[in-house]
Amino acid sequence: MKLLLRMTDMSVSPDKTSFNSVIKVWANLSTLDAARRAQHVLSMMAQLFQNGHHHVRPNVISFNTVIDAFANC
Repeated sequence: MKLLLRMTDMSVSPDKTSFNSVIKVWANLSTLDAARRAQHVLSMMAQLFQNGHHHVRPNVISFNTVIDAFANC
């Protein structure tokens, strides 16, 4: 998650693939805390999208990965 914030600080725009990759990493840890962190990243994506950053629109992969994170913890 820090990487996504650092990318923004360096004027590099993370896209939905960047966010989905971070969500997947959290989901693979198979803990409740990690699932909650994955959900937080998804919430960040949704908030950014609502604020006009259309390149980070959550997609089916985003949502399904968070669902899997909770199913596997």
